Amino acid sequence: MLSEIYYGNSLQDWIISLSIIIGAFLLNKLIVLINKNVIRKVTNRTKYKLDDILFKMLEAPVLLGVALLAIWIAVSRLEFDPKIINFINKAYQFMTVINVTWFVVRFVGSLIEEYLVPIAEDPNHKSLDNTLIPIIKRTILGVIWGIGVIMALRNVGVDVGAMIAGLGIGGLA
Repeated sequence: MLSEIYYGNSLQDWIISLSIIIGAFLLNKLIVLINKNVIRKVTNRTKYKLDDILFKMLEAPVLLGVALLAIWIAVSRLEFDPKIINFINKAYQFMTVINVTWFVVRFVGSLIEEYLVPIAEDPNHKSLDNTLIPIIKRTILGVIWGIGVIMALRNVGVDVGAMIAGLGIGGLA
């Protein structure tokens, strides 16, 4: 029964691949529990807030990264048409770059909230107006997202230069 072939792979191979994905989601639950019960307690004891921010912002991208890795391993052990494998490789590269970009955006946004907002709200510091903080934050995060999306698209073979030129001409119109 396990040796029956479905879509070019045995039932046993499909079950193993599905088990890898389910195992990754169980690992994600374990990571959440360890982060909640161990790592956060340790970072809360330190006097610096940077480690608190880092672990708080790192959790969701790590969980997505584990899920992406498990799906990659599960799919790569199955036999597919070369066109499908090429599509999966490009999708994986795209999602990996977007995941890293997501972490950087979350981390930089948290740093701005933790360090720039208190300076802007302090009446003794007149160098930074608190109404500028949302503009600065959106601009910085938009630039990071823009760079990340361009890198992701470039990794999958999209001609980014032509796309940016087209957007520029469209913007002028």
